[in-house]
Amino acid sequence: CAPCIKLDRSVWSTNEFKDYAKEHYVMLQVDFPRRKSNALPKEQLNKNKALAEKYNRQGIFPFVVVMNADGKVYGETSYKKLSPKEYIAELNSFIK
Repeated sequence: CAPCIKLDRSVWSTNEFKDYAKEHYVMLQVDFPRRKSNALPKEQLNKNKALAEKYNRQGIFPFVVVMNADGKVYGETSYKKLSPKEYIAELNSFIK
């Protein structure tokens, strides 16, 4: 989706974010491609659907969840027109 692509280009793919994330986050990107040419293997699709059912029941895309290693959710967000530095600050604001 367009907001997913914008988030990837403006934040996830930047060196500033990647360098910070490497030291501070464990990143997991779950994809739900719409085109048949980008279809995922059924096993992966089922795993992605299970994660969406658990964490994204409203079907918001992109959907960003900040959680601890035990799966406790600290906060949720989506695409926002923020710089990588501002997005990092938002993600970190969930961790108290």
